[in-house]
Amino acid sequence: MKTLRLHPDQIHASRQRAGTQFIAVHGEVRLTYRDPSLDWLMDLSPRVCVGLEEGAAHVISCNAWVEIDSVGETAVVGLLRKRNGIDISIEKLRAWLKAKSRQAIAKA
Repeated sequence: MKTLRLHPDQIHASRQRAGTQFIAVHGEVRLTYRDPSLDWLMDLSPRVCVGLEEGAAHVISCNAWVEIDSVGETAVVGLLRKRNGIDISIEKLRAWLKAKSRQAIAKA
């Protein structure tokens, strides 16, 4: 878990994995990111913009470059909670099994 403190007009930008949760602990924040599955649209791909009030949370739905900025004239505090390694391993196992089953069906 990572604590973020942002002052007015300050932006935190970082690469986040799908399933990462952001919790607005103190103050209002805005999260902005693009869905990478629409990268083929170049600059026309829609941006996901989520406003969070104090106490609200948002789970990032895809691997993306996420910008977090404060809304208003006060400093904000938030928490970034990443998924644990077990969740990621299970997701990789599911993807591997899905690929193997597709290969088996294609050979049949």
